[in-house]
Amino acid sequence: MIARICTEDKHHEWIREQVNHVFDCFTINHGLGAWKNHLEPSITIEIAFLGYCSQAERASILELAEHIKAHNVQEKILVEFIVSENILL
Repeated sequence: MIARICTEDKHHEWIREQVNHVFDCFTINHGLGAWKNHLEPSITIEIAFLGYCSQAERASILELAEHIKAHNVQEKILVEFIVSENILL
């Protein structure tokens, strides 16, 4: 499973610190997003799990997303839970 949080690229160092507090391993990708015909710098935080994430991990992701949303003063942010086969080599 992969969990993603997509948000505006504001306060990215603060966001990195918040994610690092909750998860040991993650990736942050920088890009360009659109919301209501407005383009803005965006980041996608990816957290990969070997298997499915637990209810507690899922709750942590949603709590983290709410925290980021409030800090960035955003109307909405996207959270995705994607079923995938992940192998750590």
